[in-house]
Order: sequence, then C-alpha cells, then structure tokens
Amino acid sequence: MIATADRIEREGFTDEAKQMLAIRSETHYLRHTGASQAIEAGGDIRHISEELGHANATFTESIYVNSEQARRRTEGRRRLI
Repeated sequence: MIATADRIEREGFTDEAKQMLAIRSETHYLRHTGASQAIEAGGDIRHISEELGHANATFTESIYVNSEQARRRTEGRRRLI
C-alpha cells in the first residue's frame, strides 16, 4: 500500500495518496486492537499469531503480552494503598 501511495503521489494525486496512508494506519490500529482484545479474552496465542500472519507465537507474545504486562505495571503504580 505504501508503494502505491508513493506512486500515485508522484503522479500528482497528493490528496489521494494521503487518504490511502490514513486508511492503512487505521486498519493497522484495528488489527492490533482486535489481537489485544482476543488475548485479553483468553484466546489461544498460537491461533491469534497464525491469524496475524506472524512467524511464530513467541513473536506475537513479545509484542502483545509483554506490552499488556507493562501497561498493568504502570497502572499499578498509580494505585493508592
């Protein structure tokens, strides 16, 4: 999609290229949101990894599970005891 946006921008369609890149950004965000929600709901990390097209579940786990654990640690620091 990036190569296509670059090509149409070179051809003078700047607004259309920007729109294409914006759509790409939004769909990528939705992809990550969906995967995060599936993991939080207890989905099998191997199946989620396969659906995302990752080479292995370890990679998926390093991106999604570790970031979720970091978020929880950060939120925990703000709690009053």
